[in-house]
Amino acid sequence: MIVSRNDPLKSARRTFGRRDVSISLRAQQQIIAIGAGMVGLETYLWQLSVPIFLQLYDSGVYLAASIDLVTGTVPYRDFSFVQPPGILLVLSPIAEISRVVGTHDGYILARVLTALVTAANASLLSWLVRYRGRVAMAVAGVGLALTQVAVFYSSAIRLEPYCFFLVLLGSISLVGAANNASLTSRAVARGGVFFGLAAAIEFWAFFPFLAMAICLLGRERRQVARFVGWTGFGLALPLLPFVVAVPRSFVREVFLEQLGHPRSGGDILRRLVDITGFSGTALSPSGFAALAIFSLFALLIAITFRRRTTEVFGDHFLLLAAAISVIGLLAAPAAYTDYGYFAAPFLWGLAAVVIARSIVSIGNWIGTVRLSQVARRIITALGAAAATVLLIAMVSFVTTFYSLYLPLTGVSSAAIEGIARAIPRNSCVIYDTVGIGLLANRFQTGAQGCPKVVDPFGMSMGWGFQRKVPARQYVVQWQSYLEAARYLVVAVPIVESAVALTTEPYQGMIPWNHDLMNWFVLHYRLVNCSPDCVYARTTPSAGTHSTSLP
Repeated sequence: MIVSRNDPLKSARRTFGRRDVSISLRAQQQIIAIGAGMVGLETYLWQLSVPIFLQLYDSGVYLAASIDLVTGTVPYRDFSFVQPPGILLVLSPIAEISRVVGTHDGYILARVLTALVTAANASLLSWLVRYRGRVAMAVAGVGLALTQVAVFYSSAIRLEPYCFFLVLLGSISLVGAANNASLTSRAVARGGVFFGLAAAIEFWAFFPFLAMAICLLGRERRQVARFVGWTGFGLALPLLPFVVAVPRSFVREVFLEQLGHPRSGGDILRRLVDITGFSGTALSPSGFAALAIFSLFALLIAITFRRRTTEVFGDHFLLLAAAISVIGLLAAPAAYTDYGYFAAPFLWGLAAVVIARSIVSIGNWIGTVRLSQVARRIITALGAAAATVLLIAMVSFVTTFYSLYLPLTGVSSAAIEGIARAIPRNSCVIYDTVGIGLLANRFQTGAQGCPKVVDPFGMSMGWGFQRKVPARQYVVQWQSYLEAARYLVVAVPIVESAVALTTEPYQGMIPWNHDLMNWFVLHYRLVNCSPDCVYARTTPSAGTHSTSLP
C-alpha cells in the first residue's frame, strides 16, 4: 500500500509507565475510521431522541411501500413508486417486523438503521482515503459526519445513505486493489456488484460509476468491460423480478416520469449553495460566496494535482467523482436542498486528498526550518487543541438543525397522537403524507378494496406535476380513491384548497378541481385538525371497513 511521506509505515510507540505499547499503522487507521463514524453517530442518536420528525414524506413512502411489498402488493402495478426497488428490499426485514410490533415502532427501527448507515458512511470514506495518511482520514470522515446534509438525512429514511454505503464499499474494493497494484478480476467483480446494487437503490450511483470506469480505462482497459458487466449484474439482480412482472409500468414510473420532471431548484448559484452541504443553516454561504468557495477549491486542486505522485488512482477517482457529481447536480432537471449529499462524500474525500498532498510539500519545507524540540511540541499541541475546539463547536452546531428545519419539514408527536385518536384501527385511510399513518399505527388496514395510495406526489409525476388544470382522468382516479376510503388525512385544510381554486386550480397532492371539490364537500366532514386534518365519510364508502375502536 502506498502512503504519503508524512505517514510512514512504522509503529507509533507510546510509553505508559514502564510499559511500551506499540500501535500498528493499520490499528491507527481503524481507530480513526471508527472514531469518525462515532462522532456522527453520537449526533445522530441525539436527534432520534427529539420528538420532532423531519423529512417525513419520503421516509413514509419508502417504509409504507416496503410494508405493502411484503404483504403481497406489487409496486409499479398495484401502486405508484417512482424509485428503483432496492430500498424496498433493504427495508423488507423491518417491514416484516412492523407487521408484528406496529408501524410506529417499525418506523423508529428504520430511522435507527439509517443513523447507523449514515455513520458508517463517514467511517467508510475515512477508510477509502487511508492511503493518503491519518490527517486525510480524519478530515474526510469527520467532515462528512458533521456536514449538515448528512446530519439531516440521519434522522429520516432516505435513499442516499444506503446508496452511498454501497458506492463506498465498491470504491474501497477497487481503489485499495489499484493502489496495491493488485487489481484482480475478483476485486473488479466485487466492486462492480456493489456499484450495481447501489444503482438499484438510487440511480445517482451512475456518476461515481462513470468516474470509476474512466479511471479503470486509463489504468487497465481490459478490466473496464468486466467492471461494467458485473455492475450490470448487480443492478439487474434486484430489478429483474419487477421488470418481468410489470415492464411497461416500471419503465414509465422509474425512468420516463423522472426524466420528465420540469426544471426546478433554482439557478446555478442556488444549487452551488445546496452542494456545500450547509444550505439553510447559520453556516450557509450566499450564492456568490459559494461560487468563490468552489473557485478557490478548484484552484487548490489544480495546484496540488500538478505535482505527480507514484500512485494517483484513488486521487483521480475522487476528483472525477466529485466533478461529475457536481456537474450532474447543476444540470439535473430538479434539485432540492438535501441533494448536497450526492456530492458531499466525494468533495470531502477530495478535500482530504488536497490537504494531504499539500502537507507533504509543506512538510518538506518545514523540514528545512530549524526548530527546537520544545517549539515543535508547542506547535503540535496548539494544532491538536484547535482541532478539538473545532470538533466540539461543530458537534454543538449541528444540534440546531431541528430548530432550523422544523418550520419547513417538521412534524410533532402531538399531531400523530391526534390522528390515532380520531381514526379507528383497521380503517381504510388515504394520506397525502403516509408517514403520518405509519407513526399513528393507522396504516395497515383489513378493509377490502381499500386503495393503495403511497406516494401522491410521485403519482402526480405522470400527470404533469403542477399543472394549473389537472387531467380529467387523474381527477376521476382520485375520486375513485375517495369513494373507497373511509377517512382522508391531509396536511392542509381542504377549505384552503377550495379558496385557492379561484386562482390556482391545482393545489397540493390531490388534483382538486371544482367538480371533485363539490363531490368531496357532499361526502366528507371535518373531524379535527391537530395540525393535520382528518376528514371522515358521511356516506357509506365503496370499500368495507372495520368499526373497531382505537
